Amino acid sequence: MQTPVNLQNPFEYSLLLTLALAAAVILPIAIFLFFKLRGFKFPTYVRKQKPKVVKPYKTDLPSLKRKYIQKINELQELCKKENLEDREAYLRLSSLVRTFAHHATGVHVQNFSLFEIKALNIPSLHGLIEEFYKPEFAYEAESHIEKAFEDARTVVLTWN
Repeated sequence: MQTPVNLQNPFEYSLLLTLALAAAVILPIAIFLFFKLRGFKFPTYVRKQKPKVVKPYKTDLPSLKRKYIQKINELQELCKKENLEDREAYLRLSSLVRTFAHHATGVHVQNFSLFEIKALNIPSLHGLIEEFYKPEFAYEAESHIEKAFEDARTVVLTWN
């Protein structure tokens, strides 16, 4: 018994598909070269540099600590007296601690993000500011303002 063998024709790509794929490869390269030869400057990625640590100010640290402990106490009294919202209290307390760090180190910590503060390698400051972030920026956040005042005092007193 003989069986006929029918072979299928080889698979062929259509000319249209071949031209479309060639255009998909050649066209972006041509556009890039066109703009590059015309002098167009493409945007480049610039990595943020770590903040530079400036030498500490020549300051009397014990008197600076006393001054900022007094300011923290005054802010706590103001919060009790004027019934400030917790968010406002956290903002002011954060500003006080950042200003203290600026005066103690010479680094403009007031304008730094949490990431930049972490890069300074001052764990107590980073931990405190990180603790303040949620009550400062969240719509609804659980806050413990009295504990925050104590933590701020601890950071200032243990600063070296």
